[in-house]
Amino acid sequence: MAVHLRVIHMKCFRNRAILLSIFCFLLVVHGLNLHTIGERKQVAVAARGRYTAQEVLFLAERINALLSPKGAQYNYVADYREAPRPGRTRYRRWSVLCTNQSGTCDCFFTWNADTGELDTVSCGNPPSPHPGKNLSALEAVDTAAMWMRRLGWATSQERVRLVEGPRKAITTWLVGVQAGQRKVQIIIHDGDGGLFRAQAVKVTR
Repeated sequence: MAVHLRVIHMKCFRNRAILLSIFCFLLVVHGLNLHTIGERKQVAVAARGRYTAQEVLFLAERINALLSPKGAQYNYVADYREAPRPGRTRYRRWSVLCTNQSGTCDCFFTWNADTGELDTVSCGNPPSPHPGKNLSALEAVDTAAMWMRRLGWATSQERVRLVEGPRKAITTWLVGVQAGQRKVQIIIHDGDGGLFRAQAVKVTR
């Protein structure tokens, strides 16, 4: 009887040892998986220049809120690229494409990844209908200065001066304005002053 109990005890001990080995193995595998997931997450949020993808998506949503109808739903896709420049360092750029629920492109934004500055804003939203209403040249200049401030290229205290235009096309105005070392070429809709496109460059004088 004692021998029989001893055999049973040895079998139970062996089974516990096997279960413990399996448990330790699973812990190791789980730890490796967590480490891999952590590394992937770290890569996903890694900064490229001044921003991460999450940060430029947040900036794009804030800008799009100034341009698009309230309550509309949009999808945002961030992209990072580098391009060679002869005799200079590579140009690093973040861009965000904004599309509506039907998949149509509404807005497109780009930032200089090294300086963090907004470079371009393109907006595909149609102008609001204003029958019989058109902006005067002075109103176009004032509206361009307003957009320059709203998009963060000039503060409310900075003087914005006219450096190009205003030139009227069939349905738009083109105005070049400057504040400090930042010059922006802005195209607005003639009817309501809505932004169509803006591109900023840094000037040395």
